[in-house]
Amino acid sequence: WSSDVCSSDLVFGASAQRNDFEFRHRRDLQYSRKFIGLFAEDAYHASERFSLHVSGRHEWGDFDGRNSFRLAALYRRNSTWGVRMSVGGGQAVPGYAVPELSDYGPGALTHNSALKKESAVTTSLDIDWHPEDIELNIGIFDGQIKRALGLRSSGNELEVFNRSGVLEFKGIESTLRFVEGPWHVIGSWTLLDAARCENGLRSRLAYVPKNTGELAVLYEVPNTWRAEIGRAHV
Repeated sequence: WSSDVCSSDLVFGASAQRNDFEFRHRRDLQYSRKFIGLFAEDAYHASERFSLHVSGRHEWGDFDGRNSFRLAALYRRNSTWGVRMSVGGGQAVPGYAVPELSDYGPGALTHNSALKKESAVTTSLDIDWHPEDIELNIGIFDGQIKRALGLRSSGNELEVFNRSGVLEFKGIESTLRFVEGPWHVIGSWTLLDAARCENGLRSRLAYVPKNTGELAVLYEVPNTWRAEIGRAHV
């Protein structure tokens, strides 16, 4: 349902999802998982160039739940370039991720009465510039995750727990696209600094790449066929 009153756009919605999991060699691990979600978003257009956007979502399922919000301000100077600033956050009710249970099943989870909700806050600044055949997007982001949820095993049992310290992440991401007829050249690069802060010490997270990039060349005939070749660096 939506409305258009006083230069604003209000939208409400709901979603439902069910996942059924079967393991060919472990019939005892078959189970299903259901989700229900409610969301709302609104956009207030103060002028032709400036608008405010707010959105929120609440989701719950058989084993866990989440809620999130985001507030953004968009300034579009003209059809060529614009700037977007946003801040968002959310909480995750203690639960687990399905892929981590592939060898155990939900019955292996043990109860942890000390669990607390995971919370996160993020901010970002995005600039886009796209004159005719070129499109450039640059984004700067920053965020924190407190009481991050983790999953640890002991024998045939699993336990969800809150990780100590605060996870911090910040970085820059950019995408450049050039289009000439059916040819598309797309390049992207991301710089990410992710670390754990605890007791005044900051240690960078292992196995999290600091620089990633990708270059791709695409030939496309609309509604007929496409071919792509690319190379990624991590």
